[in-house]
Amino acid sequence: MVKKIETIDHSADTGLRITGDTIEELFEAAAEGMFSIILETGPQLPDKRIAVSLKELEYDDLLLEWLRELLYMFETEKLVLRNFDIRIFTDKKGIKNLSAECRGELFDKKRHQFNTEIKNVTYHRLKVEKLQNEWQGEVIFDL
Repeated sequence: MVKKIETIDHSADTGLRITGDTIEELFEAAAEGMFSIILETGPQLPDKRIAVSLKELEYDDLLLEWLRELLYMFETEKLVLRNFDIRIFTDKKGIKNLSAECRGELFDKKRHQFNTEIKNVTYHRLKVEKLQNEWQGEVIFDL
């Protein structure tokens, strides 16, 4: 598994340029990258599990909704998610389907150092594309 996560600056916002050998690795890298912007964590105690299921017509939209869903869970339930088992497939109608099991823990200010608040995941410069041997993506976060 080869994943690459690179933080990119964008005016008052920040973003990620991500790659993966598979589409699932790309989505995993995006989630890991987003949480690394929000906070720094030490060893994790993955005692919480949640399931995520999403459908969109395009990979770009699926990535946006995936990250928004994880951000929502962090904001409302204080879930710090770090381990992802993701499956993405296209159905007969051409719709991209994501199902994931996410593992993590509750935010603990004694164990997690808060870095930056992400207000939203934006459409600006959002892209997911398949190149020769890898998937590449870019996403910008509103801080």
